[in-house]
Amino acid sequence: MRAYRQASFRTSERGDATDYAPDQLAGYGYAGNARFESRSIDAENGQKEQLFLELLVRGTVSLFRVDNSFFMEKKGEGKLMRLTIEHTTVERDGRQVPITNNRYLGVINLMMHDCATIKKSLRGMALSEKKLTHLVERYNACMGTEAETFKVKMPWLRLGAGVMTGVVQSNLIISSDQTYMQPWTSPYRKSNAIFGGVAFHLTSPRVNEKFALLVELQYLKSSFYSYTDVNSGFGSARNYASVSITDLRIPLGLRYTFSNKGFAPYLALGVNNIIHSSGSSSMRREEIYHSDVQSVHWEPLPLLKHQFGVWGGVGAAFAVHPKLNAFVEVRYERANTLVNSQVLIPQNLFKSHINNLQLIIGLRTK
Repeated sequence: MRAYRQASFRTSERGDATDYAPDQLAGYGYAGNARFESRSIDAENGQKEQLFLELLVRGTVSLFRVDNSFFMEKKGEGKLMRLTIEHTTVERDGRQVPITNNRYLGVINLMMHDCATIKKSLRGMALSEKKLTHLVERYNACMGTEAETFKVKMPWLRLGAGVMTGVVQSNLIISSDQTYMQPWTSPYRKSNAIFGGVAFHLTSPRVNEKFALLVELQYLKSSFYSYTDVNSGFGSARNYASVSITDLRIPLGLRYTFSNKGFAPYLALGVNNIIHSSGSSSMRREEIYHSDVQSVHWEPLPLLKHQFGVWGGVGAAFAVHPKLNAFVEVRYERANTLVNSQVLIPQNLFKSHINNLQLIIGLRTK
């Protein structure tokens, strides 16, 4: 992460940024947010490395973080101790057996041996920022010293909500190995529709607010039409096919935002649970022999009640209010089988899927 290896400062909002390396600054921070100190650590390759360490808690025992590694330091000792999990393998009865050594528990025991209540709670202790922060806070309280926890005003979890709308271009593709099913498999005209929905996102500002879990609810109606004109030596035929579906869509995903400033581009990807609240299909075939026209209605296609899809999107958010962001996103999705071929004879008579291209706009809380 760039914040551990370089600090950038501007004298004004529009001024040029000046970059500082860890050997040029003692530390830096943000009001009510993260604090960093320039320290030398033993890198995993055994070499010394000067970095900006994020200071999570300062007290008799202090807690630091660099990327996904944590360090503890006890006042007066002046030595940073890395908290690690060691994975090795040993050979037993001719097989390689994986061994996990929670070495960080030994470091914590060494640091906090003078607080009996802490030692009793170390069994099953997870190596996570939240667990370690609470542990160090408890230890400092046990020793009767005042500790300072940074990012204390930042919640571990924050739930946000928003509304969205947009346009969707959907492409229905049905194929079959049987040529007599050509009236159903001819190219369909793309469906263009407007959709609406609500969105929820869950972030962890204390850990990494650039990642967000997404849950959305969308409502969409799509209609597809196909027309083919077939000529032969005996006459001609016109085929009119239609498929209509009404969806309740539940996209689930993960979003990564590159910047938390006024303009914030992001990437998102996930899966989509698609529930068809209604669906219908029809096929009318007009067979023409000389001047006679005979109209035939085929059996409708059996449509599934549920589809599963995968999607990815790129977008950008920008502040319109201290607590509100507007956003625009382009999203592509592919949804699996629509036609239930298992109930047809022969089975697997059709293959089908739907591709969607969405342009989304909306408002959401920060």
